[in-house]
Amino acid sequence: MSEYHGKLLAVKSINQAVFNEINKSEYDSIDLVNFSKDINGNIIGVNIDNIGIYRIQSRISYAIVENILEIKNHKIKIRLGTLLGSHIFSGRGPEIDFIIVPNGNVSTNITSEFKSTGINQTNHKISLNIEVNISVIIPWHTTRVIVPSNFILSDTIIVGNVPDSFTEVITSEKEIEDIINDYSN
Repeated sequence: MSEYHGKLLAVKSINQAVFNEINKSEYDSIDLVNFSKDINGNIIGVNIDNIGIYRIQSRISYAIVENILEIKNHKIKIRLGTLLGSHIFSGRGPEIDFIIVPNGNVSTNITSEFKSTGINQTNHKISLNIEVNISVIIPWHTTRVIVPSNFILSDTIIVGNVPDSFTEVITSEKEIEDIINDYSN
């Protein structure tokens, strides 16, 4: 029961912090990623605003910690039958009030991923990965809960030039000259 309440508190702290930061942030996902182009307008590089991303990451981490620290005297009610651990009496009997004392930490990291999505397309994602490790302390029992979350900060499809031809190499036991299929115009 305390694990359930611990997860609820952690998820609420994470979502509230991310929602508030994204809503008040001066950054848009478009501002986080800029493209370098050649004289013909072709994309030749991706520039990531690391300072902007780190600023968002640190603000969200700080807000989650603040949200956890603000959880004081959070009361839960557990029925006596549930406390006794018996399946027969679970959920039965008078309710007993407990105060949850949260104690936890937050770790965040940023991932940047490039993934091929076709012959001339690349998907670039920047994600914020959050893990809240919270201990819920009630009399006679401490439960440790780990709650992971992932939020996409930027998701961009980069479209390149369509090649005149491409070659597909299929691995098998044949000689390499026998397995190259050339698809030309």
